[in-house]
Amino acid sequence: MVEPMRPRELIARVNALCRRVATDPLDEVLSVGDIEIHVAARVVATREKLIHLTPRESEIVAVLARNTGKVVGREEIMCAVWGRASTAVSRNLDVHIATIRGKLARPNLLLTVRGCGYRLGHSRVSEAHV
Repeated sequence: MVEPMRPRELIARVNALCRRVATDPLDEVLSVGDIEIHVAARVVATREKLIHLTPRESEIVAVLARNTGKVVGREEIMCAVWGRASTAVSRNLDVHIATIRGKLARPNLLLTVRGCGYRLGHSRVSEAHV
């Protein structure tokens, strides 16, 4: 891609590329609201832009997106992403969640459920008050 292009064109190209290599189950595309998560490409596509994720961030978002609207426990996320749950990994998860929130720039999309874990998807309570 030599010249600048519009975000929609870039998203269309990523979608086309994902369709071409869709033989691997890791090449799945998950949707949450108006965003698409391209797991293998480690990209989140919104209407406005593409957001590139690190491999760990991509794995965390994929675990949450596969359980959209459900609370996913911290231990479940840590085991799925790191293969184990420990205090050190727990702090890493906190840092990754904060980074993902910053990249998504959507405060009500990735929610902390105190004492339980995290939920990806808009909160019905917050939408009712808007």
